Amino acid sequence: MSRIYLARKNQAQGLLEHLLAEDDALWLDLAHATDSSLIAAGADLDRQFAQPTPMSELVEALSNLPTSGLSCGYLAYEACDQAADDRPGPALPLVVLRHYAWHLHLVGDAVYWQGDLPEQGPALAACQAQVQTAAAEPADFRLMASFAELHDRQAYATRFKRIADYLRAGDVYQVNLCRVWRTRFQGDPLRAYQCLRQLSPSEHGGFMRIAGHSLLCRSPERFLRIDGPHVLSSPIKGTVARGPDDAQRQALLAQCEKNRSENLMIVDLMRNDLGRYARLGSVRVEPLFAVRSTAQVHHLVSDIHADLAPDVNAWAFLLSCFPGGSITGAPKRRAREIIRELESEKRSLYCGSLFYTLDGTIEANIAIRTLIAERQGWLWAYAGGGITAGSQEEEEYSECEHKIGAFLATLEQTFLST
Repeated sequence: MSRIYLARKNQAQGLLEHLLAEDDALWLDLAHATDSSLIAAGADLDRQFAQPTPMSELVEALSNLPTSGLSCGYLAYEACDQAADDRPGPALPLVVLRHYAWHLHLVGDAVYWQGDLPEQGPALAACQAQVQTAAAEPADFRLMASFAELHDRQAYATRFKRIADYLRAGDVYQVNLCRVWRTRFQGDPLRAYQCLRQLSPSEHGGFMRIAGHSLLCRSPERFLRIDGPHVLSSPIKGTVARGPDDAQRQALLAQCEKNRSENLMIVDLMRNDLGRYARLGSVRVEPLFAVRSTAQVHHLVSDIHADLAPDVNAWAFLLSCFPGGSITGAPKRRAREIIRELESEKRSLYCGSLFYTLDGTIEANIAIRTLIAERQGWLWAYAGGGITAGSQEEEEYSECEHKIGAFLATLEQTFLST
């Protein structure tokens, strides 16, 4: 794949605006590099699955993605369910798979074109010509009202108590419970994403347009990285808000017995998920209970490593582990049944995964800190947390606001129509 320098970012704004306005625009942060992202449009493959699909068919579709260029897509949280879900929620496909023969690589202040030459020569020439044009005027975006939560405080209390009953009965050890907000908007959600991208740097973020909808993801969490036989999963469990006493907050998070036990439950779940397909003796946890910080919160994170056994299909492995245990609970199957019982709306991309594969490496996130802009003018936002026997209702309720509150407040302050 050829790599051609195009321009500085400020010189290429017209080109970047043009590409990001396309119906299949993609903007991905690269998980392995700081201040490095990809922008693409004009997919030569765009496959969507709107209905529940047998696992074997999804594995085949994923396995047939081209190995050259940039392949990417997303899996909604409900992607691997085998029954239709008629609950309200964003009206997006369950699975989207794409391939781009060429893309732009933004590194620091530089913009590079990457693709196969001479096949993609016309695309390169078009980009070079676009660099010479004046920057496009950014499209307008505005919120028509403040974000409103779909369910009141009492509804959360009722669901929390129901989970507590299941915990006492021994059905589960942990269940992830979500809260949902929504508002109306007009204009281009890319403007909102650019605002959130500035607010919250992320190694696992991305923006995708799909069928008139837009996905705005600023996730800090890796689901799986599959690089040849090596696999890495980095579940997040345990969160505190940042503050002027950050060092003390980090220390308390690292030492908190409740957060450590919550994290350990998901580490054990992921060790089991990885272990079913791993080379014997290759599963290891290093580090366990590391404190890692975002712009708004501190997280407790553990890294689980493994080497896949010979002849294991990487995509079949990924789907077998999906969705990630950090946003379901444990045991996963029973936790998901309880989530389905208690949550009134589909999660859609939230708690699903935005993924890409480049140079043979698969990188998939857990799509938290994620908003969904529907073409009908609804903007959805979610936040959740794991409920265990040691959880306090008020603390769990507040934790959701620590996770998403800065996003919603910033969007309202910047874009709320007056």
